[in-house]
Amino acid sequence: MIVPANTYIATAWGGVTYTGAVLVFADCTADTWEIDPEKIEEKITDRTKAVIGVHLYGQPFAFGPVKEIADKYGLYVVEDCA
Repeated sequence: MIVPANTYIATAWGGVTYTGAVLVFADCTADTWEIDPEKIEEKITDRTKAVIGVHLYGQPFAFGPVKEIADKYGLYVVEDCA
């Protein structure tokens, strides 16, 4: 699972590692601190199953671009509404 590098520990630790999935961090944008859609694609492998985006600091992550990438590779998108 791909998760943003800047997030609450429960997203990465509890939500991903608890299930036995492999945790992969993607960098965030400098202006929003949200997951950077441009950095997601370089993290995808044949074992990737999902991307978790976190709505953080009162603002949503860029769902549209993340969903486009997920659809391109047949991945799930999970929204963490922190």
